[in-house]
Amino acid sequence: MDFLEENGINVVKSKNKKPIIFENTDCYLFDYIENVPTIFDNATALYLINLLKIISNFKTSINNDEYYYKIKCDNEYKLLKEKKNYILDDDIVNRVLKRYNQIKNLPINNEKEIVHSDISTSNLLTAKDGYYLIDFDEVRFTSKLYDLAVILVKFFFDEKNIDIKNAKSFVDLYLKSFSEYDYKDCYNVFEYYVVKQLLEKFSDYEIYGIDLYSKQQQQDDFRNWIYYFEHLNLIKQIFGL
Repeated sequence: MDFLEENGINVVKSKNKKPIIFENTDCYLFDYIENVPTIFDNATALYLINLLKIISNFKTSINNDEYYYKIKCDNEYKLLKEKKNYILDDDIVNRVLKRYNQIKNLPINNEKEIVHSDISTSNLLTAKDGYYLIDFDEVRFTSKLYDLAVILVKFFFDEKNIDIKNAKSFVDLYLKSFSEYDYKDCYNVFEYYVVKQLLEKFSDYEIYGIDLYSKQQQQDDFRNWIYYFEHLNLIKQIFGL
C-alpha cells in the first residue's frame, strides 16, 4: 500500500490496524470517501493499465508460500483427488482436476509476483479527485497476469453475459504496455484463474463443508465459474485465439 501511494495511487488505509471483532469477523475503520459507482470507460481503462504497471514494478523480500496461489491450488487438487466420491457432479469436478493437472506446470502459471488479485468495480472507488483502490485482503503471489484476468471477469463478465468486444479491447491495450507477454500468455493465466476459482469452490464444498448454495456464497456463484470453464472456447475470442 505504501509503494502504491508513493507512486501516485490513492489507497485507503485503515485508521487503526487493530481490528474490531463483529459477529466473528475482523472489521476495520476507514475514512469515508464520497464516490459514485465505477463504470468502465477510457479513463478507467488507462487508470487500470497504469495501476498494473506500477504493481508489476513492486519488489519484496517476503517469500511466504502461505500466500502463493500455486501451493494453495496444489493442496486443493490433492485433497479433491484423494476424496474421489463427490457430492457435486463427478464429471465437472474430474474435468477441472484433469485440466489443472495439465496447466499447473506452465511457466507463466508458476510466476511468483505480487498481485492485488481482487481489482473490481467494488474495490475501485471513483471520487471527485480520482480513483481510490481498496481491499488489500487478497494480496498474493502468482503471475503478474493474474490481475489482468481478474479485471476481465470483474469488469466485463456479468454472470453468464460476457462482453467479448470490450474485454478484447482492454487486452489489446494491456499488451501495448506489457510487451513481454503475448495473447497466449494472457489466456493461459485466465484459464488458470478460472480453474483456480473452481478448485477453491469445490474444496470448500467437498472438503470443508461450506454451503455453496447459501446466500453469502451466491454473491460469487460457483455455477458462473463452471459456465466460464465450459465456454473457454468462446472466451478465447478475447485473446484473439
